[in-house]
Amino acid sequence: MPDPDPARPFNPLFVTGVWRSGTSLLASLLNQHPHIALMYESGALDFPSWLEKLRLAGDWLRRQEFLNRALSRHGLIYGGSLRGLEQVATPEDLYRVYAAGKGATHWGEKYPGYARLLPRIARDYPHSAIIVIWRDPEEIMRSIRKAGEVAPYFHRRGMLGRVLGYHEKMLRDTTTLAQAGHQILQLDYDQLVDQPVETMRQVCAFIGVDYAPRMTSLQGADFTTVFESPIHDHLRGGVIVRQPSHPPLSPALTAKLARFRNRTLRLRGLAPRGAEEPSAVELLRLRIAGGCWDAVDGTMRVLFEFLPLAWLESYRALKVLFLAGNTATVPASAGMRAGRLSVIFVSYGILALNAWVKFLKPNLMFMPLALLSCMGLALAIDRRSGIVAAGIAALTIPLVEGLADPDHASLVVLVWNALMRFIVLAVFVFLLDAARSNVARPQPT
Repeated sequence: MPDPDPARPFNPLFVTGVWRSGTSLLASLLNQHPHIALMYESGALDFPSWLEKLRLAGDWLRRQEFLNRALSRHGLIYGGSLRGLEQVATPEDLYRVYAAGKGATHWGEKYPGYARLLPRIARDYPHSAIIVIWRDPEEIMRSIRKAGEVAPYFHRRGMLGRVLGYHEKMLRDTTTLAQAGHQILQLDYDQLVDQPVETMRQVCAFIGVDYAPRMTSLQGADFTTVFESPIHDHLRGGVIVRQPSHPPLSPALTAKLARFRNRTLRLRGLAPRGAEEPSAVELLRLRIAGGCWDAVDGTMRVLFEFLPLAWLESYRALKVLFLAGNTATVPASAGMRAGRLSVIFVSYGILALNAWVKFLKPNLMFMPLALLSCMGLALAIDRRSGIVAAGIAALTIPLVEGLADPDHASLVVLVWNALMRFIVLAVFVFLLDAARSNVARPQPT
């Protein structure tokens, strides 16, 4: 596709900021401009750069769709068919194709995850314009806690470490890039909500496009690319409003977030020195925690890219079934608790017996014993107890086999056998629980 502006080799635009900081609002307003078409959280660039060539050589587009419906949400495919995207070989191609369909000259993406990838974006897209948006960390955490009530993504462990880690890295990188002369604009959530006209005029001047009055309103905005979730209802209301205050955080967490707010304001030149800031030890702990959670997220992203799609589809189906869980919780009487303790004792006793006999006779199969243990726990307690037992059995038995038989001692064999055994046991538990639910469900009259 020919570049609409021959004087500039690129017209990329990226919008980022920590979760719940107003990036969705800003992107929705930007997309009101006829010359701007930002993709909404495809995460096309959110992948380890040293594996990028291997990734792009595979079926990365199909996996983009599997990961978060990035292609169908943006109207690039219908019914799962990739026809029309045969020439899309890179994320940049994907951005350009989407913009071309909108008749836009400025392409790119809005994605919170890019808050930790600013140097890489500036390196790979040296002519890009980057907009980062800041919000008070306390308001962010309140919003995340509220969103976690309806969106499991925000209820993950480590959200505080991720938020402050992203915040700190974005703080360092924006300063570095601005000093290096890269096009980077810093906005504040309060500024965007309270003064949308002035803010969007500033944004247009930064990007290099004429100001369009419709950019200050959400009326008529296209939200088809935005995830269907109650956390975005404020956008679909069509009015720019500040979200209501959420329940307060603990005093200790509030004080911690205030220290990071003070540090951010000072380094941005918006507040004088003297306010309490995080100590060097606190900053070090944050960077370690943020790095660890970043590594966890990166590992999961790599697995989604390279594991067989059939495995991932099965995993997702089982996860949905598992999260459905048992919705009713009934207080257990003393007799019920005693009965459950007996089931736990007997079930894990069977697992121990299974391991011992397997050690003595490694060439014989004792899978029914493991199935019996998982079955007892799943029926007498709940599905999760059966899954835990399946995980313990899946790990323990291959280890015992490795100790008893050198042919099973290889790490590859141990991991493979553990994974296969867990899949079998977990599927058994899920099917058993589904059957029990069907039996227990009231029949129509």
